[in-house]
Amino acid sequence: MAQFAPSGCSGNAPIKPAAPPSLGLGANPRLVAYVTAAKYCHHRPYYRTEDILLRRHRVHIPRNTLCHWDKVVADTLDSLYKLIRHSLLQTGNLQADETPIKYLDPGGGKCATGYLWVIHAPRNGIKGDILYQWHPSRKATCLDDLLGNYQGFLQTDAYAGHDSWTSGKTGIPSSPAGRTPAGNSTKPSRSARPSPPAPSPPSSGSIR
Repeated sequence: MAQFAPSGCSGNAPIKPAAPPSLGLGANPRLVAYVTAAKYCHHRPYYRTEDILLRRHRVHIPRNTLCHWDKVVADTLDSLYKLIRHSLLQTGNLQADETPIKYLDPGGGKCATGYLWVIHAPRNGIKGDILYQWHPSRKATCLDDLLGNYQGFLQTDAYAGHDSWTSGKTGIPSSPAGRTPAGNSTKPSRSARPSPPAPSPPSSGSIR
């Protein structure tokens, strides 16, 4: 369960926010946190959680209820998500990437491939805030929703979609080596990076 302490009041008891009423009478923050962590941290589908709760604890919570809790959690955290995104877009220095994710496509007869896009703002060499956003494709237009009108340096891999998104944007400062300013399509690709120099042969006096 989330706990928050007022700023500057370390001696006070932490604030424990009440569970959203929309969760229903059978839910409490600890149970919902357990179910959510099982799915998103341990990759456990809801049908398995439903079976575990029934066999181990003799509590039947149907999958449609678990899905409802999932939606309520997402809606409740939406303000926090927007705050993190806004903070990241103000940094002026972002790293971006995407990774494929299989997902159920009802009526398709098989799993489809979506992409989890991520942006990260490094802070003096340590891990900073990270934001994930899921899209059903790898199109460059996904970056419109993720980055919006971001102005700053964007460090990425050699995927052409990043170049496609940055092309045509103006008013961006020049880029340091190894980084790409959003709005400048002249990003160094992996193939354009110089190869390391060949080692020099040893001198004749060093051979034994």
